[in-house]
Amino acid sequence: MISSRPRPFRVSKNLEARRSSDNTAFWDHRKRVQDVIERMELEYDKALLTLHPLGISVSAALYNQMIGSNVKIHSVWLLHIAWIAWILGIITTLGSFRTSIFANRTALDEHDIGQQASDNAGTPNLLTTIFNWSSGILFIAGVVLSALFLSRKI
Repeated sequence: MISSRPRPFRVSKNLEARRSSDNTAFWDHRKRVQDVIERMELEYDKALLTLHPLGISVSAALYNQMIGSNVKIHSVWLLHIAWIAWILGIITTLGSFRTSIFANRTALDEHDIGQQASDNAGTPNLLTTIFNWSSGILFIAGVVLSALFLSRKI
């Protein structure tokens, strides 16, 4: 089960000036945008955790069909690299969950001691971003590699 994992949000310098004002509409809109961002991050992670194993399953089934029908198989190494990319994508997605927890703890600790949220939440936030981007890139790499394998051109 995947739980919601909001990431710390950057606080711009312009936002600090608005904090002193009592503009309820501004803060309501900002809260809604934050909620949408959090939901989209969660949906992105869910999609990747579904698509990576799906890519492995579908390509393995097609590979088995090719073996069963005695099709001449070229460049099976492309398929193996695609599977490695998808497995690494799963690992990076799961890693982003862990680093996100650490980033949120850091943000909560800063909040509890009265510090303003920093523009850079530190290493955990940076790692979360890197893991999220890496997972998406690895998924696309796996798709391209398996498509090259199935095209039998190489």
